[in-house]
Amino acid sequence: APSQDPQGSSVRSSEPVTREIGREKLDAFLFWLSTIHTPDKLLVWCRFRKELERTSRALEAIYPEVLNLKGGQTPNEREAAKRALAPGSMGRACVVGNPKAGGASLNFAAASIAVYLSNGPALIERTQSLGRIERPGATQPMLIVDVIATGPKGQKTIDHHIMKSLRAKADMATWSVNEWRRILQEE
Repeated sequence: APSQDPQGSSVRSSEPVTREIGREKLDAFLFWLSTIHTPDKLLVWCRFRKELERTSRALEAIYPEVLNLKGGQTPNEREAAKRALAPGSMGRACVVGNPKAGGASLNFAAASIAVYLSNGPALIERTQSLGRIERPGATQPMLIVDVIATGPKGQKTIDHHIMKSLRAKADMATWSVNEWRRILQEE
């Protein structure tokens, strides 16, 4: 039976209803980026595909070339992203990628800033993705930026727990239900 979505449109109940949710982390990142000297080369990591796509669209207003590094792309698309931030590459460019797709053997040393809009619980993903700009050919000091959400009343979110774990070199991906329960009850 049809029902109505929040905008008043008729929808069948068997069809999935999707909508974009908050973009506060992206907006905070874009504000921060506007307050610094925008780097010629920028690497942004996003855990979720929709977040990656939304971030890419937003950065197209700042960078003449915004490339993606994600699963399911063609070899030519992947090569273009690799070339954009390779040591010695010319021009302004930004790569927005998923850490799983940007794992081993990529050299993005032309970028001196890596921004994490979201992190996963796997320590190996974080370690590998950090290693993309910490490579031979780097000519500038690196800056790693983590964008962390906070609740409306200043509450810690899962972002805080993931960062605490990653900084302690713990791999949350291997945690048991009891360990998750313990950290979520710390509040």
